[in-house]
Amino acid sequence: MITWFAHLLAQASPDAAQDVSDRVFVLVLVAIGAGTLISLVGIVWGVSAARAKARDREESRRELAAYVAEGTMSIEDAERLMHAGDWRAIAHAAVSRMGGRSGKASACSAPGARPVS
Repeated sequence: MITWFAHLLAQASPDAAQDVSDRVFVLVLVAIGAGTLISLVGIVWGVSAARAKARDREESRRELAAYVAEGTMSIEDAERLMHAGDWRAIAHAAVSRMGGRSGKASACSAPGARPVS
C-alpha cells in the first residue's frame, strides 16, 4: 500500500515521492529503535528481578541457618520454610511421606500428580 501511494505521488511530483520515501525510512528506523529499546528494558528488568529474588532467598537461608544454630528452630522446620511455595519440593516430600518411590519422575512432575504403579 505504501508503494502504491508512493507511486501515485511520484507521478504527481518527484519531490513528494522522495519525501514519502524518507518518511517511511524514518518510521522504520523509529520502529526498530523502539523495539530494541523495549527489548533491552525487558531484559534488564528481568535480570534485576531474578537477582533480587536470589538475593532475598539467600538472605532468608542465612536467617534460617542462624535460627537453627541458636536452637530456636529445628532443622525440619527450617527446611520446610525454605521449600514453602516450591510445589515440586512439597510434592516430593508428600510422596516420600506416603511411602512412595520418590525416584519416579511422574510422582513429582505436576501438582496433584499421582505415582503410576
